[in-house]
Amino acid sequence: MTRRRREGPWDRPALAGIRCGAGLVVTRGTPPRKEGCRSACRGLLLTLVTVPPSVARRPATISSRVSHADTLSARGARPVKGSTPPDSHQVNPRGSPGTERNSAVHTCRMDHVSYAAGPEGLDATVARIAETLGIERIKGGVHPRFGTQNALFPMTEGQYLEVVEALDHPASLSAPFGQLVRARTEQGGGWMSWAVATPDIGRFERRLGREAVPGNRRFPDGRELSWRQIGIKGTLADPQLPYILRWADGQEDMHPSQAAEPQATIEHLNIAGSPERLAEWLGGEDEDGQVHDVNIEYVAPSGTPGIVSVTFRTPKGEITL
Repeated sequence: MTRRRREGPWDRPALAGIRCGAGLVVTRGTPPRKEGCRSACRGLLLTLVTVPPSVARRPATISSRVSHADTLSARGARPVKGSTPPDSHQVNPRGSPGTERNSAVHTCRMDHVSYAAGPEGLDATVARIAETLGIERIKGGVHPRFGTQNALFPMTEGQYLEVVEALDHPASLSAPFGQLVRARTEQGGGWMSWAVATPDIGRFERRLGREAVPGNRRFPDGRELSWRQIGIKGTLADPQLPYILRWADGQEDMHPSQAAEPQATIEHLNIAGSPERLAEWLGGEDEDGQVHDVNIEYVAPSGTPGIVSVTFRTPKGEITL
């Protein structure tokens, strides 16, 4: 599909200021356009603005959206109808080992989107988002290596929304991820980043000239979810860019998307930036530079690049935050 970028509502002077805050926008069907109240405090309260149908309903897909159910069942790694037999070297989208004979070994897929809590704190921010989306939050946990903690909203397609805040801990000042969270919170909170999962994080280590950083979160029953991530410094420098994850093998049932039955779906991302910049970051214009399982609409940045909004399909209908 031809990639294109067009002027979006965030380029218009009347709405340019919304980008600096949380940028929370709500749509339900196609009601008359109107603006609601907007908080004077950046990112703390949800801005209620109806998005025109031309924006909310016509995402520009930069890569094919491959259903997660085509490769994994909704609750684990069991093959489902239509999936490839185990002996055919299919790559698990969450990052289980692949084979160099399969070109999909280099494929990235959208894993999750991250929203930084405002100065009001994690619980208040999460409660506000849960009420807007009409879905339940799941308690996350602490990331000891990064000095952060999160809450989760499991989504379909093996994806999730996390709301994250920095703790009063030295790691949040020294670790790049902690710095990213702290900086966004100090700006008022709001959309912070997105992440892609890959079965081959080694190619990013070679391209960036450094090793991926280990991450972990311990469950109350003693189990530990672990992963490696890289690219946070790139996200700090250019917020339109995702960072890259490689989940540990054999932990599919511990992936955050499996924490509860999903109640919503991530429909598309609206990003101020450039699809060419994304392809360059991920490795080129070919398959290596593509992201599966996501629809992205790009608008010309009128300020800092990054996520402008995310549209969800929820029990309340289509909602854009």
